[in-house]
Amino acid sequence: MKETKEKLLQTAAKMFAKYGINGVSTRDLVKKSGVNLCSINYYFGTKQKLYEAVMDNVYDHIRRNFIDSVEKDFINRSSLSPREEIKQIIGNFFDFLCSNIVSDMQAELLVREMFNPTSVYDRFYSGCFEPVHRRISELIGILWHASPDAEQVVLQTHFLLGQVLIFRIHREALFRRLRIKAYTPEILRQIKQQLEQNCDAALTAGELK
Repeated sequence: MKETKEKLLQTAAKMFAKYGINGVSTRDLVKKSGVNLCSINYYFGTKQKLYEAVMDNVYDHIRRNFIDSVEKDFINRSSLSPREEIKQIIGNFFDFLCSNIVSDMQAELLVREMFNPTSVYDRFYSGCFEPVHRRISELIGILWHASPDAEQVVLQTHFLLGQVLIFRIHREALFRRLRIKAYTPEILRQIKQQLEQNCDAALTAGELK
């Protein structure tokens, strides 16, 4: 019984990543999984609930491998300046997103959810995205002597995080431009160094306004 449920979860994750929840029928799922048609209803109730279970696994993976460590570090970073803490968070985000910790399938599921939010987006937003976004905003607010909720501060936070996402979402374009098939340790080092320089430049520009 546990094996059947796991088969459904694994197959559904692959198919939802490739086609989206609306592009996959329950018949497609059971056929690809090699299980009985009643299995989805028995274990999950509906296709929507199966999708939510798949995304719960992705959520737990992000919390376990990135968010939990970031939140723990919030407490242990008293020796870092706001600028250095921001750069460390951005660097850790890059390490997490552009390493093998996040599979292509998980990344595809996340990108689909970002472009077309479903009922599970609220959990990802409040449990994963907002805590990191808000912490960076708080640190920028300290540097710029501004409210962490000020429009300029929130936008700058988004820019800093967004520069990391492009190296995962559009990595194929970069691979083609560089004529490589995968990130090398040297390329990753260069990107991370540039991210730090971008953070410094953006934060300094805001301080001078």
